Amino acid sequence: MKVGELIGKAVDEIHKEKVELAINKMKSLIRKREALQKALNDLDKEISVLEEMDVEDVEVGYTY
Repeated sequence: MKVGELIGKAVDEIHKEKVELAINKMKSLIRKREALQKALNDLDKEISVLEEMDVEDVEVGYTY
């Protein structure tokens, strides 16, 4: 095998590994975004519940 071919294969392998790392990073970011979106949706639901409550429905039982 010639030196040029060896270098070409090495470059191809490095490129392939970089692409795989980039894909894995994107998948990780997508999972994190989905988790954040779910948390935001849950928070929106909680806010909606609180907005619908009357002040009289809330019992004061906390002391600080």
